[in-house]
Amino acid sequence: MKAFSKSRVALLWITFLSLTPSIIAQETTRLEQERIRVTWTPVTTVALQQGIQFQPISVVGTFESLTADSLTFRSEKTNQFNAVAVQEISRLEISRRGSKARSGFFWGVGIGAAFGLIAGAACAGDDFFACSGGEVILGTLVFAGLGGGIGAGIGVVMSGEHWEEISVPEVARDR
Repeated sequence: MKAFSKSRVALLWITFLSLTPSIIAQETTRLEQERIRVTWTPVTTVALQQGIQFQPISVVGTFESLTADSLTFRSEKTNQFNAVAVQEISRLEISRRGSKARSGFFWGVGIGAAFGLIAGAACAGDDFFACSGGEVILGTLVFAGLGGGIGAGIGVVMSGEHWEEISVPEVARDR
């Protein structure tokens, strides 16, 4: 096996560094048109001088843009654009909706297959219900399929929305 020369190592580094901006660009689009919840406390110079403190505001809307200074989003309630200073944002969350059908399916398949295998092993060891190896495998597959269907159904019923907090400085750096 040949050892890498210095020129090959340099070429690999140049290739890696040239791909880095495209990787960062992919990260910056992760919020495009996402449903977000922004919590911030308005701060004005006059309020600070007079010692006035505002209560935090929390608004759900659709992400529009982010600059080094502000985050812009469209409010779901008013359908108007809001621009919030990045330094005023105390919490930024992304809505994660989704069905739990996939995970329910896999849990159901696992539990069903285990049940089918245990039932098949008990059947194979019984003199009255003697099962062959093929019947044990078939029973295991049938119970795995039934369990997967039941698990997917339960996952669909349990689906809903949850909020995932993201770091505001992290998002601002991505831009």
